[in-house]
Amino acid sequence: MNYTYILNSKENNQFYTSCANNLAVRLKRICLKKKLSQVDLATALSVGDKETFEMKDDLLESEWEKFMEVNPVDQAHYAPVKNLFKAYTTDKEIREIIDAPNGELWGKLYTTPSLSFEEFNACNGFRQTVPQHVRDYAYHLTNL
Repeated sequence: MNYTYILNSKENNQFYTSCANNLAVRLKRICLKKKLSQVDLATALSVGDKETFEMKDDLLESEWEKFMEVNPVDQAHYAPVKNLFKAYTTDKEIREIIDAPNGELWGKLYTTPSLSFEEFNACNGFRQTVPQHVRDYAYHLTNL
């Protein structure tokens, strides 16, 4: 059998091209449905062990659990610290406000919907811990 003919035949090239196009269309549909970038989808498919894709909230919850393992939070501060963690991770405006030198932009927290000034004040000693943890370990989630 002449393998060069099989590899170079016009029919086979059209078949492989149509298969690749169908796969690309399906991947785009999955990306739109799951709100994933094509790079994330390609990475997940290359690993091959995932049955489903983690959604944004699932990723944040798993990162929050990792944070809790390293920095235990007492019950009184749990809700405000968790809100700070999620807001700092997902909201660019919150990161800019909190990272401003000497807290000069903290007054803007009165008007932000994702984190209130009262919640930020209730975080007590975690106001520096949460941003540092996100910068060090959860930076990949900041574009969610």
